[in-house]
Amino acid sequence: MARELYPFFPGTSLLLWRQFDTGRALPSIRAPILIVHCAGDPVVPPEMAEKVFEAARPPKSILREGFCHEEASLVGREKYQEALKSFLKELDKSSGEFSER
Repeated sequence: MARELYPFFPGTSLLLWRQFDTGRALPSIRAPILIVHCAGDPVVPPEMAEKVFEAARPPKSILREGFCHEEASLVGREKYQEALKSFLKELDKSSGEFSER
């Protein structure tokens, strides 16, 4: 993320103590994934959320919320809860199919 946000700053990876390569880790995750992201996130641009969504294995779903992901469950509570219930309901279907949104 730091390299994406500050490409002009050399040695960004040397300054970060913890690094997590989401793109490399996601293909090995076999659990269902619900991504919650807002278009106005001041740190993570929408394109990055889309990249994460595309890299994730199904079953997966994405909620594009007006509020930032850390606030979505508090500020956009009803929409967040609806999306979470829908996500869990899809997983519970006996057919085993999951529709990507």
